[in-house]
Parts: sequence; structure tokens; C-alpha cells
Amino acid sequence: MIISKRRITEKLISTINDHDQSFSKYYFGISVLPIFMTNMPTHPPFRGLWPPITWINSTTIAVLPFCILLFYYSYLYAEILNVKQILFLLALSLIIILIKPSYLMNFVLSYPLYMLILIKNKQVTSKGFLLSFMIGVMLLLQFIYIYFFIKSDLIQYQNVRTIIAPFSAWNRISSNIPLSALSWFLLPVIILIFYNKDLLNKKMYVFSPLNFIFSLVFFILMEQVAKSSNSVLGAVEFLWQLIISLYILSIVSIAYFINSIKKMDIGR
Repeated sequence: MIISKRRITEKLISTINDHDQSFSKYYFGISVLPIFMTNMPTHPPFRGLWPPITWINSTTIAVLPFCILLFYYSYLYAEILNVKQILFLLALSLIIILIKPSYLMNFVLSYPLYMLILIKNKQVTSKGFLLSFMIGVMLLLQFIYIYFFIKSDLIQYQNVRTIIAPFSAWNRISSNIPLSALSWFLLPVIILIFYNKDLLNKKMYVFSPLNFIFSLVFFILMEQVAKSSNSVLGAVEFLWQLIISLYILSIVSIAYFINSIKKMDIGR
């Protein structure tokens, strides 16, 4: 799965650079550089200043290639979306749901918004909304199944509830939220600040921060507690989608950054 992630990441980078083979020498560095942004602690709380990027979880390894594929092909199909492509994206979404569905929470919000902002074809945009709705229905069905039909002494989902508790989860894994945010998000933020005029004209780039922003909002606002005691649970459940979305944003940002540098060198 790690090799698959790298290959899919390189495919994404190649598309950003119009399949320019002279750019391929940068692929390995770009795909490896954000590895520290795809990790999380084994046993929260991680009470250091640094963000939770100390360990690669096996579930993240398994689901990340499919999430990148969903991001990539949903972007690729955005202006030509048809029934066959919708079915393919639904199949990818089903695989993600079966492994770890968290990423789809922000996808079902960011994709229709992306279509609404940047895709001028109303018929295609409506198909994008339909795709997101269908993925949302699958998520709802999984939620109902897990929380109301699974009976197990080891997995007592019926005793868990999700609440709105701003920064509760973040406080559990960092002793200093501003420094944690700075160390985690600094790279894509710096690239955006210095290259915003170029980046905001790129449709794929616009899609990636939309994807990221929704995942960050979920992480900031949502928390899971035990119904009986109202105490927080050990796992930071709403961190997963942020890890994946940050990886995608970082890859896209770095690829566009190096592409801009390459064009500047060519223009000299």
C-alpha cells in the first residue's frame, strides 16, 4: 500500500505538471517530503508542542491511496462527469468506507462546493451534487449499522455519542495549539502566501484547500464521549480526515511550487 500511495502521488504530480517528463526527477522528493504529515500518535494524548505526527497508523496506510485516487479522479472527471465515472467514484468511496470513512465526511461537502464555484456546466455540476449525496447516503447507512446494529462487548458503539466541543480533541493531543498548528500547516501556508496569484487560478489547487478546510473544521469542532460518564474517549476519532487532507494539500502545494520554480528557470 505504501508503494501504491507513492505511485498514485506521482500520478497526481505528473498531472499538475502536464506530464512533463523533465519534472519526473522531483517525484520521489515530493512524495517522500510530506511523510511526516501523515502520522499520528499511537496512544493519545500526545501532550507535546508538536502536532500528532509521530507514527504511521496501518489504517492510514491502507486507506490513503484510495483517498488520493478519489481526490484525483473526482477532479479529473469534474467537467465531464458521466454515469460510468460516477459508478467508479462510488466504488472508490465504498472501499474507503469499508477501511476508514472519515475522509468522505469532508469530501461530500468540498466536492459539490468545488463544482459550484469552478465548473460552469450546470448539468455536470448537478451530477457532482448527486455523487456527493449518494456517498452521504452510504455514510449514513454505515453509521446506522455500526451504532444501532453491532452488538459487542468489545465494541460498544451504542455507548458513544458525538458532541460539538471546540478544540477538545486538539487539546488532548497538544499542549500548545498555536505552535502545533504552525508546525503542522506551515509548509502549505507559506506556499499559498507567496504563490497565491498563481495557485488560485489552478482548479486542482482550489479543490485541495477546500477539502482541507472542511476536515480541519471537523477536527476542531467534533469530539466523542461516553454516554454514561460524558468523558472523552481514548482515540481522537476526527483526526483521520485531517491527516489525509493535509497530505493531499501538501503534495499539491509542493508540486505547484516546484513547477513555478521550474518555469522561472526556463524563462531566464
